[in-house]
Amino acid sequence: MAEIVDDVNCPMLNKVIELGYCVELQWIVDGGVKPTKDEKFLTQKHYEICRNCKKRIDPSL
Repeated sequence: MAEIVDDVNCPMLNKVIELGYCVELQWIVDGGVKPTKDEKFLTQKHYEICRNCKKRIDPSL
């Protein structure tokens, strides 16, 4: 049975965030949506951390 996940520890931001925000950040990193003013600080280094994050496959990790 899959584990229900509400919040995840985000290695890119180095803090706990809501799962929905995690998915939104993935969309930003993948170029699907533009970053808002709150995400303008993200750099390519941040993007690489997100792209290599295991939580993209399984948020319970």
